[in-house]
Amino acid sequence: MSDTKKCSSCGTIVLAEDKFCSNCGSTDFEPYDLQLDAAQPEIGAQDAVPAVENDVLNAEPAYAAPAAPVHENVAAGVVGAFLFALIGAALYFGIYQLGFIAGICGFVMFILANFGYGLFCGNKNSVSTARIVSCIVITVIMIALAEYLCLAFELFNAFKDEGSPVSFTAALRTVPYVLGEKEVLGPVVLELLFAYGLSAVAIVSNVIRMVKDRKARKAA
Repeated sequence: MSDTKKCSSCGTIVLAEDKFCSNCGSTDFEPYDLQLDAAQPEIGAQDAVPAVENDVLNAEPAYAAPAAPVHENVAAGVVGAFLFALIGAALYFGIYQLGFIAGICGFVMFILANFGYGLFCGNKNSVSTARIVSCIVITVIMIALAEYLCLAFELFNAFKDEGSPVSFTAALRTVPYVLGEKEVLGPVVLELLFAYGLSAVAIVSNVIRMVKDRKARKAA
């Protein structure tokens, strides 16, 4: 048996023993079960959960914004490749003075140039065409320059040993004339071919690796 009742006029809930409504004074009541009313869900409550679920299901997935591309300073990269290739040229010159085949430095020359470019350009992982071409050109020039300096230094020492010392600048100017002699040109050409061959091995292996890295980053 319910211990409450509901005013028919204003809907106020009062105790069953009350004779009139405490709100409006009406004496007209209707049965009301407070416990039964509390057990019933509010209107629209059943539809609220599916609505939320639908919003979640229909929500568009959030995608992370692509990372901004790292700027590559080509000019700075070329400077870095040149400076590090100079280290390779100095190594070439030193090995030549020790009587070893300096052409073995051809392999190291490109690696140093490539490292210097990546260090200076602002993007170590760059695999741009500018990087590859710049490092190849600088490597070719540096090998030739290193060989030329080696010959000039050899002439400088030869003149000094003969008692006719000349400046190193004069020795540099004499190199083209000396290269006109077959007995000098032959060994120089072989030395250069050996150096360029080893540098080609370094170039091909590094370019293949760089291209694979670029494809892998694009696929990711």
